[in-house]
Amino acid sequence: MTLVSEMLKRLARTRQVFIATRSPYMVDCFDLDNIVVAEASDGATTLRNLPRAQYQQWLDDAWLCQISGSCRISG
Repeated sequence: MTLVSEMLKRLARTRQVFIATRSPYMVDCFDLDNIVVAEASDGATTLRNLPRAQYQQWLDDAWLCQISGSCRISG
């Protein structure tokens, strides 16, 4: 995961890069300022930055989602 994230960071120096992942490992490879959370609700998708205080809880929820296989994460 680290190798992939470093390659993406290098690419992002000269281009805009979007990554969609449910992996808490991938998310943890990037600075919080570079993470945008996408949530779907009632047929609409919202994008938002995660407040620093909520980041750890969101990451914990993502980790539990991966273990349980029932990924319905909300920020």
